[in-house]
Amino acid sequence: MAERARFQRFLIARTGSESEAEDLLQQSLLKAFQHDAQLRRGEKAVTWFYRILRNAISDHYRRKSSEQRRTDRLWTEMQAAGENFAAPPKDWNRVVCACFSGLLPGLNPRYAKLIQRIDLNGESKTVVGRELKIKVGTLEVALHRARRSLRQRLELFCGACSHEKCLECFCGREKA
Repeated sequence: MAERARFQRFLIARTGSESEAEDLLQQSLLKAFQHDAQLRRGEKAVTWFYRILRNAISDHYRRKSSEQRRTDRLWTEMQAAGENFAAPPKDWNRVVCACFSGLLPGLNPRYAKLIQRIDLNGESKTVVGRELKIKVGTLEVALHRARRSLRQRLELFCGACSHEKCLECFCGREKA
């Protein structure tokens, strides 16, 4: 238990966020269990786990950087297309295809709730898992299935525009 607190502090110091640190710790623990055969003979488990944590932090910042570049590129494209915004709307990166809100209720209610809480409301997987009394790994599997189900429904109802241009969706179909 004392090591867990040290791992948590290590991550908080590098992410600046308790919830991000908890998510990274849970992901790292899962990874450690999945790859325990990689622990070399004579290597200390704690040292090995800190290496996993450092890699998780690098991956975390790499993903954040990629998301920021994607957001910046989309903003530039919007401006080039003649959008006249003085500044991006506060939650503009959460804007989704108009089809989305019509399709969410058609999903399995459990899946719809996960997408709503985690993807739309930005709640931590750790918090949601704790409230639903399920492990984070199980929650991630369910969330993956929920997203896949939603993607299939988007493709069915929106066709090609759902693959890359969902923010510019003008499919005009009747939504389910």
